[in-house]
Amino acid sequence: MSIRWTDAARRVSTGAIAVALAACASSRAPKDFPVREIASGSSSGMPIATQRLFESPEEYERFASGLRGRGDFPPATPRIDWSQEWLVAAFGGPSKTGDRMTVLRARELSGALIVEVRKERGPLADQMLDENGLPTHGQAPAAKTPFVIVALPRYKGPVRFLASSTTDLGGER
Repeated sequence: MSIRWTDAARRVSTGAIAVALAACASSRAPKDFPVREIASGSSSGMPIATQRLFESPEEYERFASGLRGRGDFPPATPRIDWSQEWLVAAFGGPSKTGDRMTVLRARELSGALIVEVRKERGPLADQMLDENGLPTHGQAPAAKTPFVIVALPRYKGPVRFLASSTTDLGGER
């Protein structure tokens, strides 16, 4: 017995193969992107936890000009190759415990660049609790606003931020 392929059967088989190949391609291993720290500090002056993506020096300058002179935010626009890279800044919002911001990784996953950000507990976090784990009533230090700025290779597609701690940093471009 011989099987005879009709045009409709060929189209269906070809479509099924294309769907199967597309599914395999989308399940490939995530691609990591290099993350290069440009600056970090404990006092940005940014009053909220947020992330920002800067695609040009002008865009960065417009944003940064409002933060200059507050704490240790960088005094000048970082020198990077803007045709190949862009900047990501992550701000932790107010903290009285000396928290620190880090960008753990940037990874392409399911057609998007996922930038994983963490707000690490500062060294004063445990000092502000008594032996029972309750807040002390002593004088708390002044609030700081931690930040980190990193350079990433440019990416054609959506960029999303993922908080890698209990602090909800949220955000998306």
